Amino acid sequence: MRNNTLFTFLGGIAVGALAGLLLAPDTGENMQRKLTDEAKRLQGDLNSQWATGREKFESYKTKLKKKQDDLGDAISDATKGSIGDA
Repeated sequence: MRNNTLFTFLGGIAVGALAGLLLAPDTGENMQRKLTDEAKRLQGDLNSQWATGREKFESYKTKLKKKQDDLGDAISDATKGSIGDA
């Protein structure tokens, strides 16, 4: 749900910037340059957000794997003790 909000926000910024550029009086060449610059800026922002999200995902994945391994070890230790007692 949080990602949808982020993409909606970024999309709104892109649409607003595009509308502002199209409605402002300027030459075609300047408009193309501005649109290109804005697209590159937005691409950089999106790439940065993607990298941050990927890093967080990898961190959570590593933590979850560690907890899974710890839980497996605890279950294994608990079962060895109870099987030996029987």
